[in-house]
Amino acid sequence: MVKQVNISFSTTRGYLRIALPKVINTKNYLQIRNRIEARLEKKADKVLLDLSNITILESLLIGLLLHTRRIVKDNNGLIYLVNVSKTCSARLHALFLDTIFTIYENEKQVFSRKD
Repeated sequence: MVKQVNISFSTTRGYLRIALPKVINTKNYLQIRNRIEARLEKKADKVLLDLSNITILESLLIGLLLHTRRIVKDNNGLIYLVNVSKTCSARLHALFLDTIFTIYENEKQVFSRKD
């Protein structure tokens, strides 16, 4: 039996904030993905994926980010990566994922955007 993974969902200023767990591996990936999908079925149009617990950008995480982005975009929503460490940000840029994700060091930057 897979241990329940701690994923935090909260709403702040009209944004659904999803705090990803520190470890995403083959044992818990589907549980994490399914919990996010179930929450996104409620049609969140603005999503903050909080990477504050993430220190290493691995392939399963990249897959989860892309899958979550597709669900949000299919519902005409916006998705932002927040609380991204400098190491993870550099890797996202190296993989050109900054071209499909808007990346912020913190949530305040998102809230101060002028759309």
